[in-house]
Amino acid sequence: MTATPIRVLLVDDHQSLLWGLSKLIEGAAPTLELAGTASDLDEALEIARRVRPDIVLLDLDMNGRSSFEILPELLALDRVKVIILSGHRDPLLRQQAMMLGASGFIGKDQPAQTILTAIERVQAGEIWLDRASMSQVFNALTQRTARSRLVAVPALATARSISTARSAAKAAGSSGAAASTGEEKAAKDVSRMAQIILSISPSCHAGLAPFHEEALHIIYIE
Repeated sequence: MTATPIRVLLVDDHQSLLWGLSKLIEGAAPTLELAGTASDLDEALEIARRVRPDIVLLDLDMNGRSSFEILPELLALDRVKVIILSGHRDPLLRQQAMMLGASGFIGKDQPAQTILTAIERVQAGEIWLDRASMSQVFNALTQRTARSRLVAVPALATARSISTARSAAKAAGSSGAAASTGEEKAAKDVSRMAQIILSISPSCHAGLAPFHEEALHIIYIE
């Protein structure tokens, strides 16, 4: 039986790059299929709602507008996943993308094969992020949780540690002790961190530190 192709929507305001990415996706048939292209954010939303792609490869800076504007609306569509494509090296942008729910972040300087691999791995349910960005995301989350009753401490990233993180997030989100806005935000951060730890693509580990060996236990302080 032939596998269903991964349908990709490309969004970029540079026509030359959009053309090149289109050829890249078309050349990866039958694994990938070009679902459409868009050169502005409004058009991207309209096409995404109409064609329901599996993956949206989304340029971060679109004619002076941030693609973060439409990220929540894209992610609200059934089964749509978003990979941010950007030439920016600002680590804060990568942190923000992941915390807003993006499934990956790829630099425009990455080889074509890396883009194709990232699309396939994200479709398989994994997170695609380089080592430096992953470290920065973890650090940002750790700092946020440290300012609330949720405290992150180093631990082996076993299934038990992930369960601990998720349980703490759930408890903090539902208990009266975590009623403040700051603590609720921290609980959401912990939940997102657990998701990232579970989903980081093994394909990202080539030549990198194995993040699964250094995760976090999350404990709730009464």
